[in-house]
Amino acid sequence: MKRYEGKAKIMEESKEAGKLSVSFKDDLTAFNNEKKSALVGKGALAAKISKILFEFLIAKGFQTHFIQEISPNVHEVWKLKMLPLEVIIRYKAAGSLAKRLKLTEGTLLSRPIIQFCLKDDSLGDPQLAESEVLALGLANSKNINELKNQTLLVGEYLKALFHELKLDLVDLKLEFGLDDTGKIILGDEISPDTMRLWRQEGPESEKKLDKDLFRFDLGDPIVGYRAVLEKLESFDCLSFNPKIALEASLSIHPQAGLLDPVGKAVTQACQQLGFGSVASIASGKRLLLSFSAYRFGLLEELCGRLLVSPAAEEYEYELSLPERTESLV
Repeated sequence: MKRYEGKAKIMEESKEAGKLSVSFKDDLTAFNNEKKSALVGKGALAAKISKILFEFLIAKGFQTHFIQEISPNVHEVWKLKMLPLEVIIRYKAAGSLAKRLKLTEGTLLSRPIIQFCLKDDSLGDPQLAESEVLALGLANSKNINELKNQTLLVGEYLKALFHELKLDLVDLKLEFGLDDTGKIILGDEISPDTMRLWRQEGPESEKKLDKDLFRFDLGDPIVGYRAVLEKLESFDCLSFNPKIALEASLSIHPQAGLLDPVGKAVTQACQQLGFGSVASIASGKRLLLSFSAYRFGLLEELCGRLLVSPAAEEYEYELSLPERTESLV
């Protein structure tokens, strides 16, 4: 029984509860479905690339919806409640960013940009500020933070992998969903349909290996997608363990509902000094951590074993790359 058909995939209920089969179509679309075509074999190439990249991320500890490849263009996946958001991470100026800010395509950004877009073709998938995501009830603040952290980590792992293959990850669009427990899981696909990939070497006219070949009539997308697949298949992706240098801002505070004697004492002191408008102050601490080689789940392990008292405290954190300061404008 067909469950959903999108621009690039068909999702059907599996015989097993909680699972779906996802068929990758040969269709190509661009500019919010204004430009359309179909190329025989595109779906199978996107499916194979996506399989390899999902397996790479799973081997590094990420949770994704991917289970297995059923046939050359069909995946079996876990069913998720998909969030109506696209999360984009950009490393270089390209596409709408370059056009909007009048930046030269390929300009290296001083730090990655993470953007949210509403997944709605009828509106052209408009970009949303974080405050709009919250106001529209599309995700809560905790989920937004988790989406940003996961997107940054996925981007860094894939960027490092592609660098080994002499490819540059320019930007990447990810989609996430919630499992039955409310946990955020990476879904959709990861292929040249959803990212910009450029060769590091060679003539400018031959660098692009992604859907821009179709968007702007720059060449045969099948040739570009096949080149990406051949590079991935020639490399031992599962054994590759990149060193990701990251920083983290960790906030720790008492669990909601528990006594907070420090916060209560500071609140009373403020009120006694005449600051009657101070209704309450909650205590907490903020730690800044720097990692020379971060891996998925490392901060959770640190908090669970050393930095946080699980019976009395809660925590949240935000990951970032070491800051560079050069200006682009």
